[in-house]
Amino acid sequence: MKTRHDDWGCVPEFQEAVDCIDSISESIYEIKHCERSSSTANLKEEMIRHLKDAIRFLEYIDEDIEYETIYDDED
Repeated sequence: MKTRHDDWGCVPEFQEAVDCIDSISESIYEIKHCERSSSTANLKEEMIRHLKDAIRFLEYIDEDIEYETIYDDED
């Protein structure tokens, strides 16, 4: 598929998935830095919810489509 995007803007589901994963950055920080401020249940639930959302966006992507950037001088 030809696109004017020279990045992954042509597949917005990638950004949606990354946004979901980024949503757990506070949880990751808490775990990595031994700062137990959340309950086990809340930490687990939050991480699972955001990761499932990310997977849902990724599964929607049609991996059979290859993207080719077209530039203005190619019109």
